[in-house]
Amino acid sequence: MLDRKQLLRLKRLRFDDDLPMLLETRFIQSQIPVRHPRRSFTGSLYVVYQDSYDIQGFEGQTKFGIVYLSEKEANCFTQVGDPGLPCHRCHFFRIATEPIEYRESLYRGDGTNFR
Repeated sequence: MLDRKQLLRLKRLRFDDDLPMLLETRFIQSQIPVRHPRRSFTGSLYVVYQDSYDIQGFEGQTKFGIVYLSEKEANCFTQVGDPGLPCHRCHFFRIATEPIEYRESLYRGDGTNFR
């Protein structure tokens, strides 16, 4: 399990075609060096891991569900009471047993596409 004292927290609201689609919080092991503390973490964080930190080879466990958006969440997406798709994911290096990242995501429920 990740020790919260040794984590970096990254919160992002991600867009697709100018629509807010994903509200996420990532908890990242602080052992991952922060070479670019002011770097813009837009786009795929996996590309940042690979290009900036030479970290590759992930596996993960994912759990999906369905919720109704709270007022705070709906302010990011649509209306209170609209559906949302929560996703909890824990990432590991393929050769390690300790997680390097835990992600809590909330996808917009009225138009999320997975590619």
